[in-house]
Amino acid sequence: MTHVNDSQGTAHPIDDSKLDDLRMLSDDDGPDILSELIDIFLEDTPARLIELARAISTGDTEGTMQSAHALKSSCAQLGAMQVSEYCRQLEAMGRAQDISMAQPLLTAAQAEFDR
Repeated sequence: MTHVNDSQGTAHPIDDSKLDDLRMLSDDDGPDILSELIDIFLEDTPARLIELARAISTGDTEGTMQSAHALKSSCAQLGAMQVSEYCRQLEAMGRAQDISMAQPLLTAAQAEFDR
């Protein structure tokens, strides 16, 4: 079953507890690991979403599954839980080799990331 919620809701797009967990990895004297991870995430995610869109548009179920899996994990690590959930559903669709209903989830994931 595909669930697409309105991404314009009042819920914060980031689960702060995930960021708090990552903050604990930083050493006061060392580099700011959290800022580095966020920078990498913000730089890499748009290209990953494009890759996922390409896989969906060409009917590539394996590519959909792989791209969605990678996005799901990186989004979850940085607390973008709704995007991660959309990607979990897209990954399952790819695994089931039926991505006929993937476009609304991709659109929702892109909108939530942009939020």
